[in-house]
Amino acid sequence: MKIGIDARMYRKATGGIGRYTRALLKELAILDKKNDYVVFLLPEDMKEYEKPGENFTEVVTDIFYYTFSEQRDFGKLVDKQKLDLIHYTNFNHPLFCKTPFVVTIHDLIMSMYPVGRKQGDPIRKFAYDYVMKHAAKKARKVIVPSVASKNDVVSMLRAKPEDVVVTYEAVDDVYGWHAKEKEDSFSTSSKNNLKDEILKEYKIEKPYLLFVSQWRPHKGILPLLSAYEMLREKYHDDVELVICGKPNIDFPEVMEKIEAVRERIGGVITPGFVPEEDLPALYGAASVFVLPSLYEGFGLPQLEAMAANVPVATSNTSCMPEVLQDAAEYFDPREPHEIARVLDRLLNDEARRKELIKLGKEQLKKYSWKKMASETLRVYEEAIDLQ
Repeated sequence: MKIGIDARMYRKATGGIGRYTRALLKELAILDKKNDYVVFLLPEDMKEYEKPGENFTEVVTDIFYYTFSEQRDFGKLVDKQKLDLIHYTNFNHPLFCKTPFVVTIHDLIMSMYPVGRKQGDPIRKFAYDYVMKHAAKKARKVIVPSVASKNDVVSMLRAKPEDVVVTYEAVDDVYGWHAKEKEDSFSTSSKNNLKDEILKEYKIEKPYLLFVSQWRPHKGILPLLSAYEMLREKYHDDVELVICGKPNIDFPEVMEKIEAVRERIGGVITPGFVPEEDLPALYGAASVFVLPSLYEGFGLPQLEAMAANVPVATSNTSCMPEVLQDAAEYFDPREPHEIARVLDRLLNDEARRKELIKLGKEQLKKYSWKKMASETLRVYEEAIDLQ
């Protein structure tokens, strides 16, 4: 078989989609030596790209995703390769491409929470809805990262249940570096020193709660800030809140509330976008990882925190109970009082913290990039057999 992979979000700056794409290519190269792969990349991706194997060929293009040229020109480029199948690693795909395809739909956040100037624009919203529905209808198979996401794709996009395949994602090994005993020269003292350096760099001086995600309303930053104020006033005056990520100009209310809370009680630290190489240490030194998101496709940050031996507190909505099961504490993300009570309980109950860390280690064993890639390869085979 000759299989295409749309890897135009390969680089680290694209976040979760890039991580998924990099892991898929790496594991496919290990699993599959007989099929040929054509990998489509942007020039920006080539700065970080590592050729997975000899049966992988790269096609570099300047046709950017989410653009008119993607619709006009990318399909022609794909068809020119004479592929048996192409895998679009995100919902965006050229509508008029003739090559059979499978698609990964990571989530339906823009359908459920279409906020901000770009997503609220009627023309953009129509284009997004049309492309998303076309992907669900025309793909040989639709890949999703959770049963919750599958239910959304079936109910909202009217995809056939038998055509939607769940392939759980996983956590990169790097997030558990400080928690594992490895036979290398990187000693425990060196790891602890690195943690201390990271905390000093980001000016973190006290025990802290950690939030890592986008600064968008559905991620729950506003109720988290309200919960933090209650936590400081009623329970703890010696805990900080570290909110990683970049301000979003579409949501000035988030930065405004951060500044207001910081002015009233202090303790809110905003280190900005944290490089991937710093995240394991930042996770590992946290007292609790908290994410009050209303909706996630899979919930990688929570699993990354578990890999770093940190107890997790998160929402009882969407895919979170499915993916995390009994390895996390849950709350209603719309209720700041409830968030504060759960955080207080975890900060005070050392036995429960240790229990969650232990349960988290067991839960992580259910997920691996190797398994995800193996299941994805089986999807390719089934999709090609449908011809």
